[in-house]
Amino acid sequence: HKINAIELITRSYSLRFDQDINPNIIEDLEKSKADSLKKVLQSYGVDVPDLNRVECFDISNISGKFAVGSMTVFINGRKETSLYRKFRIKNNYFLPDDFSMMEEVLRRRIQHKEWSFPDLIIVDGGKGQVSSALKVLDENNIKIPVVGLAKKEETIVTSDLPAGKAGFK
Repeated sequence: HKINAIELITRSYSLRFDQDINPNIIEDLEKSKADSLKKVLQSYGVDVPDLNRVECFDISNISGKFAVGSMTVFINGRKETSLYRKFRIKNNYFLPDDFSMMEEVLRRRIQHKEWSFPDLIIVDGGKGQVSSALKVLDENNIKIPVVGLAKKEETIVTSDLPAGKAGFK
């Protein structure tokens, strides 16, 4: 139910025939989806005033080899494929280490000052991935809400942001 709300806002949509009746139907739908996502996040204690830019991160590897991190970007609820980025993992990890790889990708992403910071970061994973993201943000004194999607358990993992300490729900 909760993951469906996040999938709803990130899902592409097709133009509806009732656009003739309401020329602002797309904008209205996007605002409605953003408001729904905000309500879900607030129910988890995550206060996000705006959702203009959302960045999602995932780590992929084959037994620790050929590891890459991907960043997808949504602007006002629409996927913006021109802003998608792939980060080849540079450090050599002897074992698959999603947490360290997530830290590396987020450190490299933050170095890009020419990219505006997101209103929300979503990471693929649970407590470990959220902690990794928060560690990098804390090191750089950046306050951005982080949410993890632990799909195997079908749960949303959030953190408490005060004082730089991660608490989880």
